[in-house]
Amino acid sequence: MHPDSPRAEGVRFPNINVVLGANGVGKTTLLRAAALVTLTPFVGQTGFRPYNLIRKTSKPNNPISSTLKAILKYHTEAFDAKGEILEALTFFTIKFNEDIQEEVLESLKFAVLKRNSQESKVKTIKDDNSVGAIAYGAMRRVERLPSYELDAQNRQYSYSYLKIANLFDSRVVLTPLVTWLPQLPKSEKKQILELFSSLMPAKLEFSDSIDRREFSFYHNKILVPFDALADGHRSYIGWVSDLLYHLHRANPKNVLDVHGVVLVDEVDLLAHPTWQRTLVPTLSKTFPKLQFILTTHSPIVAASVEAANLFILEPARGGTVKLTRPDAEVYGLNAQQVLHEVFGMDSTRAEGFDRTLKSLVKKSRTGDRAAAHALMQGLAFGTGKPLMLEDDSELAKIQKSAQELLEKA
Repeated sequence: MHPDSPRAEGVRFPNINVVLGANGVGKTTLLRAAALVTLTPFVGQTGFRPYNLIRKTSKPNNPISSTLKAILKYHTEAFDAKGEILEALTFFTIKFNEDIQEEVLESLKFAVLKRNSQESKVKTIKDDNSVGAIAYGAMRRVERLPSYELDAQNRQYSYSYLKIANLFDSRVVLTPLVTWLPQLPKSEKKQILELFSSLMPAKLEFSDSIDRREFSFYHNKILVPFDALADGHRSYIGWVSDLLYHLHRANPKNVLDVHGVVLVDEVDLLAHPTWQRTLVPTLSKTFPKLQFILTTHSPIVAASVEAANLFILEPARGGTVKLTRPDAEVYGLNAQQVLHEVFGMDSTRAEGFDRTLKSLVKKSRTGDRAAAHALMQGLAFGTGKPLMLEDDSELAKIQKSAQELLEKA
C-alpha cells in the first residue's frame, strides 16, 4: 500500500505495509526483491553482486534462475525535469552460472509505461542523492569509531546500492550519527534533532552532547553514551540515524519532503513489548511521504495497524509462496487474539502445561469435579497460587471471575 493509492484512503497508517510469516518462508527475500527492482535502471553499475538469492535445484533440465518483475511509480526527484517518468515496468533475471559457480545478472529491462513528456527518448535516471529505496537487514549495526570508514564503503559500492546493502550483507555498517550531524548548518541540524527526539522510545532522550566522539542519551534521566546503551536501543537508533542521513542527503532543507521506500527486516528487533505498541505508528506519522515495508513476528506490532496494512506470506505448492491478507480486522485486538486469528496459534501456554489442561478438559467432561476445579485454576492462574490483582485491568477482572467460580465449585 502506498500513501497516494486509492486503497489507502481512510486507513490510519496509509504508508505502512507489514509482512508476517514463519521463519524461512521468504520475508527477507521479499524485501530484497523489492529493494533490487528499484535499482533496475542502473543495477549493473552499483557494485551489486548476487549471492545465494536463488535456490539451487538438482532436477535435470530445470533452469536455476529467478526473475524479478515490478511496476514502479516514481516521483520527480528521481529524474531530470524534462524527461519525467511517472511509471515504468522493470525486471531482471538472476541466474546461477555453473561454470563459475556464481550467480550473475543475466538480463535487465526497463520499459517506460507513462511519461508526461512527448519526447521519444527516455531520459537517464539519476544515480545520485535521490532516495529510491533504503533498506535494513536484521543484522544491522553501527560501527564503533574510529574504525568506521564511510569513504571505504563509498569506494566499493555506488551510493544507490549502499542505501540497501545492509539488507544483503551485514558487514555493511550503518552511518553513525556523530559522523554527519555535528557538521550540519544550524537550521538543518535543528530539524534533524527535532525528528530524532520525536522518534525516541519512552524514557530515552537525545542529549546532543558528545563524549569521546560519541553522542550521549538520557536513559531514565541518566546520561549514557551511545555504545553503553542497551542493544535494542542501539539497533533502533542506528537505523533511524542512517535513515535521517540519507533523507538529509536527498533534501537538506526539508527531509520530510522526501519520497521513497524504506524496508526494514524485523522492525521490532529487541524492542520491549511496550515499545512495540507505538513503534510503527510513530514511523508512519513522522514520515508521511515515505512508504514502509516491514517484517515482524510480533503480534503487538501486527495489532498496532489495520488489516489493510497486513500481508501474510505462506507456503504454496511446488515450493513457492503466496501473499494473502487477514480474514478479519486486527486493529485493537490483544496479542492473544492476534496470535490466534493471524498467526494460527491455538495456545500460547507452555507446551507441557497445555497438554495438562487438555487432559483436565477430558476428565471434567466425565463429571470429575476435582479435574474441573484444577482446570479452572490452571486457566486462571497457571501453576501459581491465586494471587489476585487489585487494579482494574482486564486480567484482574478475569481472575476475580475465575476465583468466584472456583469458590462455588
